[in-house]
Amino acid sequence: MVSLVSISYIVTMVSDVTLLVISFISLLKFKKKWQKTVSGLILVVCLSNIFLTYYLKPAPNEIHANLSINVYEPLVISKNGNYKDNYTIKPEYSVLCGSRLPLGTDLSIKLTNLKTFQNNKYDIFDVSQGKIISNISSGKYKVEIYINNKLAQTNNIELSANNLGDDGQWQYSAYVIGDFFSVATREKIKIPIEDYEKIAVPVYTIYSDKTYICSMFKEEYNEELGELEGDYYFVPDVYYLNNAVNPTEMETIVIDTL
Repeated sequence: MVSLVSISYIVTMVSDVTLLVISFISLLKFKKKWQKTVSGLILVVCLSNIFLTYYLKPAPNEIHANLSINVYEPLVISKNGNYKDNYTIKPEYSVLCGSRLPLGTDLSIKLTNLKTFQNNKYDIFDVSQGKIISNISSGKYKVEIYINNKLAQTNNIELSANNLGDDGQWQYSAYVIGDFFSVATREKIKIPIEDYEKIAVPVYTIYSDKTYICSMFKEEYNEELGELEGDYYFVPDVYYLNNAVNPTEMETIVIDTL
């Protein structure tokens, strides 16, 4: 069954095309300069309206849901591996675990739809609770994070049915990178082959005592080197790597970067 919204788009498109044809014929037919100028302007307006109507038409697979955004500081970042963030568009890195921002942080988020360029700014009064934005459409967005009214981080993300959570909303964790890479140490994650052979499903978690949130990540294992693929950057601390799928026989691996 065709929706009323679709019928409205069709009627608008037919009207615009009809006016476009009339304007084009008038442009060819009229002799006076002012008549041609008016016809030309109408022609440009019609073409612009047809383009915008088509461009802004909702995609066939567009969905609407709530977006839950929480902001953290990263503790461990992976690069050059197979694991990628589900939301970030063309991610240069993925965060494996993070900590809360200090309580009382003056935090706000600006969300811009990259298709329509419509944007809204949201103040977050409690950094531990984040922000829930109700009933937004799927698509690509720019997320700008402001701390003390200064731009601290910009990410481009995509919301779709593929990364919609089991609870029916998008759960996006944003991270303020800041000077992370200037203080972090680069390490490889070593797993002895005898421990790796105990792993039935190669999905992992990594955390420290400072961790508030962590991701389950899947990564390939290089048997020759005895380590996970990719490069890992750690804020200096003691970390623990575990197989995230229970039951597991893998022993916890301690990664000391102090």
